[in-house]
Amino acid sequence: MQFDFLIIGNDKRFCHFANYLALKKFKVLVLNMNCEFFDKAVKKTSSLKFAVKNSKNIILSIPFSRDFVYLNTNNKKISIEEFLSYLTCENVLFGGCFTEKFLRVCREKNVFVYDYYKDNKFVVYNSIATAEAAIAKAILKNGFNMHFSKCLVLGFGNCGKIIANKLKNLCSKVFVCTNDEKEKAWARAFSFSVFETSSLVFKAEKFNYIFNTIPKQIFNEDVLDALNEKAFILDITNVGIDLKKAKKKKINFEQISGIPGKFKAYSSGELLADITLKITKKINYEH
Repeated sequence: MQFDFLIIGNDKRFCHFANYLALKKFKVLVLNMNCEFFDKAVKKTSSLKFAVKNSKNIILSIPFSRDFVYLNTNNKKISIEEFLSYLTCENVLFGGCFTEKFLRVCREKNVFVYDYYKDNKFVVYNSIATAEAAIAKAILKNGFNMHFSKCLVLGFGNCGKIIANKLKNLCSKVFVCTNDEKEKAWARAFSFSVFETSSLVFKAEKFNYIFNTIPKQIFNEDVLDALNEKAFILDITNVGIDLKKAKKKKINFEQISGIPGKFKAYSSGELLADITLKITKKINYEH
């Protein structure tokens, strides 16, 4: 039996993705995925070779790998090398954050690869899901009202922009911290107060809610010492805080990545399915 789609996912959005495709009457196969709410039309397998050889379109996780040795899955380890060995020019591959080494092998095999992170719709809607869940998480983790609080967003990229804009109607005032000149200009265009990371140690005491989107360690010992006792830090990068020092100082913080897949699985899964169907339709039309 030939399948229209093979899904090798690592979180619940890929379960919804599979169901969404099945409801549209596509033949869907999932590899090593355990979801309690799979549609009965979704087929399951534990054989990588069977799955790849009998599927046209293959959907990998986002990012496709975390260590560049194994695919990013939530179950059985699947080596990238073995996965690539089964691919042929008949396959179409979807995923995120592919490495040049991975893409080179795919080019040699004439495998079409689509990176979701290069799709503007995905980037924006993924940022919306991240922002909504991040703010909700922060509200629940801090006992102080946002309404009377000054809030800080570090970074003004895709996620930072949306977090800051959603905070406008929740916080007494929103500040943006970034060293990037383009991000500074955009933040000021949206009427946010802006300062650089070098000034954070002098301004940190002002904020009860802090959202970090900059993928580098910003909260060192000096900055942590400058925080007020009401402060809560939500770090969506998993690298922004000196964990040892933050725990020692009993800072109220949480690090969490992959937010759309954890908290916005339905919308995120449907988004991925819509984008994927659009691209496959385009590929079929061109060929």
